[in-house]
Amino acid sequence: HLRVEHLRRTKDRISGNADVYLTNYDRIHKITDLSKVDVVVFDELTKAKNPSSARIKTFRPLLEPRHWRWGLTGTPRPNTLLELFAQIRLLDDGKRLGPSFHAFRNRWFEQVDYHGFRFKPREGAERAILEKIADFTLTLRSSDWLDVPDTVVEDVPVIMPEHVRKVYRTLEKELLALIDGKEVLAVNAAVLVNKLLQVASGEVYVTDDQDSTKRTVQRVHGAKMAKLVDLLTPLHEQGENVIIACNYVHERKRICGAFGAVDAHAYEGNLELDWNAGKIRTLVADPRGLGHGLNLQ
Repeated sequence: HLRVEHLRRTKDRISGNADVYLTNYDRIHKITDLSKVDVVVFDELTKAKNPSSARIKTFRPLLEPRHWRWGLTGTPRPNTLLELFAQIRLLDDGKRLGPSFHAFRNRWFEQVDYHGFRFKPREGAERAILEKIADFTLTLRSSDWLDVPDTVVEDVPVIMPEHVRKVYRTLEKELLALIDGKEVLAVNAAVLVNKLLQVASGEVYVTDDQDSTKRTVQRVHGAKMAKLVDLLTPLHEQGENVIIACNYVHERKRICGAFGAVDAHAYEGNLELDWNAGKIRTLVADPRGLGHGLNLQ
């Protein structure tokens, strides 16, 4: 029953014709009016942890005392307590930790290096800071609410064939390699990392000989697929359902073809309900796309 508008489709203007308006942090500075909004929800609030963010500085003056503000995050302080300041100020206009980041830092932290890049909390600072924000902060800990088995992490090495190692080393050194006559080119360091990951995965994107704007997939080796067979066989024999995370479309296609797995990104049914009901034996997905809006137990 809710009417939803994506602001990027309406030139970032809040029309007043919807119940929910959606945008992201990259476009938040383009909003110029919040008069038709009652509640502002900041999902993944740590994206606003930088007190010098120009986008947040542009947006903050639009917030009024009448606005309810909610901040949601699973990692409120991923690196340091200093990262709490900008997030809390966005929600309370500086009432609890003060309006100035430098004043906050000078009060609760001390410098530990000569150049002033690293700070550590003063004695008792953490308790005092958490007490100041306790009145409007709710923390749910998995240990208090979830009864699930511990996660077991097991690294399974896959040995690349020697001829593939030579290709890998050549590409790493020269940014160019030939695979069965097909040219694999990395134009910069970032592309190189991606190409090396593809070679390790077993297939790599190469430029089409006839059309430089098209890409084709070149097979390199089958070592990872063979290892995946070894991993999946006992799990399937035990009746376990399996999610396989991978980076590339060609990996998903390969795995779906080999095991009859379901591609999460092409599934036409209700993925969450069908997975939780045990209807999907093997699911393949890119974790960057699977992590939003799903509760796969």
